[in-house]
Amino acid sequence: MTRSIPHAQRTRRLLNQGAMQRSHRRSELIRYIMEEAEGSAQLASDPKSRIKDRESTETPL
Repeated sequence: MTRSIPHAQRTRRLLNQGAMQRSHRRSELIRYIMEEAEGSAQLASDPKSRIKDRESTETPL
């Protein structure tokens, strides 16, 4: 019976570590999405960048 207590603690610790890893991944994904949204909002609001984008997408004749 003494082995079940450390086993339960080990299992609980592993589950908590997995939950922390998932939480960190979610936080990083949210941060990346927010940075990308801010970056695209800045590009959309900057008329000079729109002109540069338009020039780069036009095909030369």
